[in-house]
Amino acid sequence: MFDFLQPSVPISKSFMRIPRISGIICGIWPQRKHSCIKLLFFAFNVFVVALGAVGENLYGFMYLNDLVNALEAFCPGVTKAICLLKMLVFFVFNHRWYLILERIRTMLMAEQHCKEKMQIVEKLASIASIFSFILLTSGSFTNMSFNLRPLLANMIRHFQGQDIVNVLPFNIVIPEMFVNYPYYPVTYFVLTLSGAMTVFTFSFVDGFFVCACMYMCGIFRMIQYDIRTIFDELKGGETSSLAQNQRFRLQLTAVVKRHNAIIDLCSDFAKNFTLIILMHFLSAALVLCSSILDLMLVSE
Repeated sequence: MFDFLQPSVPISKSFMRIPRISGIICGIWPQRKHSCIKLLFFAFNVFVVALGAVGENLYGFMYLNDLVNALEAFCPGVTKAICLLKMLVFFVFNHRWYLILERIRTMLMAEQHCKEKMQIVEKLASIASIFSFILLTSGSFTNMSFNLRPLLANMIRHFQGQDIVNVLPFNIVIPEMFVNYPYYPVTYFVLTLSGAMTVFTFSFVDGFFVCACMYMCGIFRMIQYDIRTIFDELKGGETSSLAQNQRFRLQLTAVVKRHNAIIDLCSDFAKNFTLIILMHFLSAALVLCSSILDLMLVSE
């Protein structure tokens, strides 16, 4: 069932597989050029995520006197706000991300002739795929819980003979007409999409980060493998010949050039991800704090 997460999958097939799916759905997968349809798709996704981010955080500030409900609005609201910023960062700097992605891909695919090197990379790629899959599934489960809770509550009310209440999946400030029929189902669907696009966004961005780190780790390990291979022929002897020294020098020169290229790649990657990482940890701290406060208030 989960064969696509196994180390036996070639890197050519597993490369950024799960982040790529999420990124394409969100319309922010790095490409050389975006089509008009993808631009419209991205604009719609930005709209639904922004709607949730603004409306839910506004609800939290407006109803601070009801701290439990306010915190329940802040948790998804802050997450959506940060995901909105992530979407914009990846979209605005699309070409830059595309070049980084292609540099990683080129460095990995250049070593496909060596089975041992590919085994090194594919093990790490499998770990990256597993982590990315956990991100996607856990986020999807959380979003599904938010969306199903009002439906299940109304189902229970129906079986108990009570009136059905028009409740939305998230605490949000919107005009009252959109909470009533005939607009209520559309509003519910749009907020469901808002949660889903939030999940796909952080699944893509965070999965992109995890996969890229694992791939660069694999490239460094391939260089380590090359250095060990170069000096393998000296294991049986104490000295090397002049011809060996010259060959070693040429081989090590090539390895050093590759090493410097990877260092440059890591520097560019870290520079472009600094803002995203800062936003991620700030949002995680706020969500964690809100969740703990919410649990403490509910337990009382």
